[in-house]
Amino acid sequence: MYSLNKLPKLFGHQWLINIIKELDYPLDAGDIEGMCFGFAVAGLLYGLAGQSERFGELINFLKTTEVEQLKDLITQAKEKSENNDSLNSDEKMYLYLDKLLILLTQFQNPENVNKKYTQRHPEEMLPPLLHEMIDGLKENEWKKLIAIDDFSGAYSLDEISEYLTQIKLAVNNADIHHPIGFILRSASHAITLTHDPEKNLWQIMNADFEVVYSSANIEEIAKGINLSLALNMETTYFSTQIFVTDLEKDKANKLIAQLNKSESLIKIHQVTKEKAQSFHPGNKRSPTQSWLLAALFMRQGSIIQQVLENGADPNFKDFKGNTPLLILLNSNEIDLSIVKILLVQGADINIRNKNKGLFGRPLALAVEKGNTLLLEMMLSIPDIKPSQAELNYALERCITIYDKNIVDLLLKYGANPHCLIGGGTILHEAVKAKNVALVNDILDCGFFPDKLDELDETALHTAINVDSMECIESFISHGIPLFYTDENIQSMKKDSKPSSQDQSNQDSELSSDADDSDEEIAQPIQLAAELGKTKIVLRLIKAGCPCNQEVFEELEKNVSEEDMLRVKSAAKTYQMSKTPQNYSLNTSAFFDKSEDKIADAKETASRKTPK
Repeated sequence: MYSLNKLPKLFGHQWLINIIKELDYPLDAGDIEGMCFGFAVAGLLYGLAGQSERFGELINFLKTTEVEQLKDLITQAKEKSENNDSLNSDEKMYLYLDKLLILLTQFQNPENVNKKYTQRHPEEMLPPLLHEMIDGLKENEWKKLIAIDDFSGAYSLDEISEYLTQIKLAVNNADIHHPIGFILRSASHAITLTHDPEKNLWQIMNADFEVVYSSANIEEIAKGINLSLALNMETTYFSTQIFVTDLEKDKANKLIAQLNKSESLIKIHQVTKEKAQSFHPGNKRSPTQSWLLAALFMRQGSIIQQVLENGADPNFKDFKGNTPLLILLNSNEIDLSIVKILLVQGADINIRNKNKGLFGRPLALAVEKGNTLLLEMMLSIPDIKPSQAELNYALERCITIYDKNIVDLLLKYGANPHCLIGGGTILHEAVKAKNVALVNDILDCGFFPDKLDELDETALHTAINVDSMECIESFISHGIPLFYTDENIQSMKKDSKPSSQDQSNQDSELSSDADDSDEEIAQPIQLAAELGKTKIVLRLIKAGCPCNQEVFEELEKNVSEEDMLRVKSAAKTYQMSKTPQNYSLNTSAFFDKSEDKIADAKETASRKTPK
């Protein structure tokens, strides 16, 4: 039993993590943060089976037994079981502990993608494991859990006591005699609460405090909930899920009706400006808490809307730097209706968590998840203005996670493939990755590949460097000029120092030394010759690229005599041994065409009616 007035010496479920690690059960960082929920579900299963005392015995044995001894006991019991030998009660307990520890490693942090089991739906969890874990439980005595209601609130200590009193009254009025279970979740922790009407007993199961705490006194249980979820803060913010077994399913509707007509509960759960706007900012020991976060974790759309309409800040950051939108987008289950509520109520898609990289940027997360509907919603709701930086970063993600619909959306709403990332543009990086589909999408939208990277090379140069004939074919098929005149080169030097994506809306700003650069820009065919890439030289010649004596001389150093004969023959055939006077890079005409395409796309986006 733990004190209701002070924290235990080892706060948090590190004690449990240490045991699991020392027993060599598989565990990762995600599991560690979500383990309290696994503990809560295990406690719920035992509690609804009427065996919460047994769960307490298991946890106590786990805490008080040396790890090496525990490992030997579990191993011996498993070996005996595999040989079909009869097990005594202690040996059965060792096997139940094994199952329990396996269960605890199956849960991850709610913010991350879940593994084997669905976090928000314990009623769908573990039927086979349940019968292996709980002593004497027969399959015909238990079929499944039923989640009969969920709600959330911001509670004073007195309100928690009244909340429990009203639930007890509703259970009695519904004539429920089997234990009823609750999973209570704050923004950072989950505990189990059970009520056994036959024994008039409440129990709290909390992984952080190493215990199962029992009492018939509602005020004591209220203090335990406050300490478990709010560390004795004045207000406790949590959501509630109520569970019964299918043995009581016929009485579930009656119970809900009793709860819904309780004027006291209605008053406690009424959204007020004071409750909606209050929150605990949090720190490493005491995470951020608010009613908005409690409702968000349970996807309670109507409550989220009411809380926001009553003044909750949709863009406040928790102590980790996440906004409510980022918390939702980092979860496994993204409810678009909840996303829309957040956006309409003012959630800013440009606010990012700088500590989380990709997972701290809303638009990039939508791309990462391949969720076109989510991305379109984020871009198309009126009054939402995605920043150039976030659009560009999201487009950059398409280099490795390609989806044409997503690329088209980003380009339509203004993503700029000429933005600088690292030492080149997004187009350069797409070519490096040989992502021909993305290259085609960018060129189809009318973007002209005349920007230079830090090596003073265009994306065509990059295609030659990485030997991507498919990208070169894409440039040729889009009519991209393959030869640069002196005038064109000066123009590229002037305009091709794009600002970084974190300096949005400054793409036309020149770098201080752009005009004075003396760096030579190699002709693409010259670069191919220097690298000895005969196939590329031949393809450029066939596409109409001039091939002068310098190219021949450079190529001769790097290729066989047979390849040289092929190149000279091709040059003669296509009559390009000299640069014709009328061959020039008509960038202005091409760029005008590009600007028209881009303008048309943006106009279409501005007219689009959000879904």
